[in-house]
This record gives sequence, C-alpha cells and structure tokens, in this order.
Amino acid sequence: MSRILAMIAGIISLLVALWFLGWLMISLNQAPLWIIIVATMGMMIYDFYQSLGEH
Repeated sequence: MSRILAMIAGIISLLVALWFLGWLMISLNQAPLWIIIVATMGMMIYDFYQSLGEH
C-alpha cells in the first residue's frame, strides 16, 4: 500500500512542478530560461522514472 501512495504522491508532485515550470517558462519567455527549464523538466521526469524502477 505504501508503494502505491508513494507513486501517487510522486506523480502529483511531478505534475505540479511541471505545471509551475511550464507557466514560468511561458510567462517570462526568454530563450536561456527555456533551456534551463526544459533541462530541469527532463531531469525531473528521468529521476521519477528511475525511482519507480527501484521499488
């Protein structure tokens, strides 16, 4: 049961972070910031994917 709750919490936090970074990226609209935010989003998604495989 705790694995499922951890996965749900991870998905929710990942979606909230992606929503916030996406909003920030669109609202500020600067190319260097886009590069940093896209790289950060990619690392977050990859880290979440790896953490799912550890359980």
